[in-house]
Amino acid sequence: MIREMVISIREAVKANCYLPALALALALPDILGQEMYPDLQHSNGRRDISEQYKTWFNEWVMKSHYYLGDDSSDTFSLKLISENNSNRDKSQHYYFDGAMCYRLRCSFLHSGNYAFDLPKSDGYNYQHIKFELRINASDSTGISWKDEDYEDREAHVTIDIGTLCNSICDGVDHCLRDNPSIIEGNDIKIIDLKTWKTDSPVKVEGSWIKARRIE
Repeated sequence: MIREMVISIREAVKANCYLPALALALALPDILGQEMYPDLQHSNGRRDISEQYKTWFNEWVMKSHYYLGDDSSDTFSLKLISENNSNRDKSQHYYFDGAMCYRLRCSFLHSGNYAFDLPKSDGYNYQHIKFELRINASDSTGISWKDEDYEDREAHVTIDIGTLCNSICDGVDHCLRDNPSIIEGNDIKIIDLKTWKTDSPVKVEGSWIKARRIE
């Protein structure tokens, strides 16, 4: 089923159906994170959804698609990754990470928008990060400030929806290629009733069933 989801997302992007593609793409790190990192749990034993999500995205998408530069980068390049997180490469900078994608997922799927805050206390180097989604555009980053001493700097991050969807799909393909066992038992068979003939038995998961279509 995961592979079918990837195919559907890519086809939706090609058809310019960006919002359905984004909604489905943002669900994939949730699914793969649960499978790949089951040991990330809360103290009560329940799965830590946000950590599973962020860890999967950082490992399989961020490092390949959202690299910004190393420590020799321009002074004002966006260093959005907290050096306190041992799961991230401290020598490299990324402009879109698992924490941002998880907040986008929560805002988009639960509130129908992409408005979210990224406080400096979460390890980001800026007081505020202005985030925008676009289509038919390139990803971009920038910084603005009001005072000459660069206090109260605001970072700007713009993400192209099509690129994000395809980047997540690329990460899924890579993950499944390296870990084929995680999709075992995840198949969901959807029967196309247009292929049924009236009163003809159909074999579904090893059993023959007979049903009558109600027009």
